[in-house]
Amino acid sequence: MGIPLVGHQGSAQKKMVTINDAANFLGSFQCGALGVFETSNMSAGRKNALIIGVNGRHGSIRFDLERMNELDVNFADEQSETQGFRRIMVTQPEHAYIKNWWPAGHVIGWEHTFVHQIYEFFKAISEGYIPEPSFLDGLKCQEVVEAAAHADETHQWVAV
Repeated sequence: MGIPLVGHQGSAQKKMVTINDAANFLGSFQCGALGVFETSNMSAGRKNALIIGVNGRHGSIRFDLERMNELDVNFADEQSETQGFRRIMVTQPEHAYIKNWWPAGHVIGWEHTFVHQIYEFFKAISEGYIPEPSFLDGLKCQEVVEAAAHADETHQWVAV
């Protein structure tokens, strides 16, 4: 189903938009947790956002690919006058992978993530274990996407 779109520069010509520019869905987990999933190719101001957040009783953490060397964290047990999100740079030698790159405080980029991915893949092969994420994990993600599409079509919850 397309969405009517006014033509370029306000012309009267209308065309149907038939691609998925935005989507969102709710997820309910067996443990009782709820998830909110959203994607958009048309969010103004976003260049390559991939934001993952986890909120819980004891705190929250958020990762944004556009700021891939940082994590935003909040701990619920902090004093109220200092409580709130704070940014943590993950570029100290103690953080995974960074010790293999630059001195502390220097950031890594998008391209470095692919080096890490290939490293983990070859390490799994040489040490004889299944890498994570695996092809099975990819299949499970695809099953979730297909279930969300089916839920949209039927207007019902779909078990995965």
